[in-house]
Amino acid sequence: MISVLLQSDQLPEFYRAVRDQFTRGGSPVKAVLAILVIVVLVVVVYIVNRFERRVSAPVETNDPQRLFRDMMHKLGLSAEQREQLDILSREMRLENPAVIVLSEKLFDQSITQWRGRSEDPQARELLGRLRARLFPNEVGFVSSAASSSDST
Repeated sequence: MISVLLQSDQLPEFYRAVRDQFTRGGSPVKAVLAILVIVVLVVVVYIVNRFERRVSAPVETNDPQRLFRDMMHKLGLSAEQREQLDILSREMRLENPAVIVLSEKLFDQSITQWRGRSEDPQARELLGRLRARLFPNEVGFVSSAASSSDST
């Protein structure tokens, strides 16, 4: 049926031109050029897509020191308190220093270990005030869990 339609002379001009092109055959250079153009378009679309994805999705960095600094800032600590905690975390060589401010138990363990290394009474006093500021009721996540298990 289709071959009958293609052979008839009643086809519109466009279809006759297509039929004539296929009956003559195309050159291999044009075929390779057409394939090359398609490949280049695909590569360009891929590169644009990767660039847009990179720009639209910010890279999440895993920086424990930055997390620690952000936590100290959000807690509203003074510059002196932040500096003392920073010194403490560096001297303790903590991999993730943010654990210091998660609970008073972890804070106390870090301070106890650090006190064995430091003899600075001002630093000890500052850390005592800092502990009172960070854990005002002495009831944090770890302490409340420990005290509830101690009472049973």
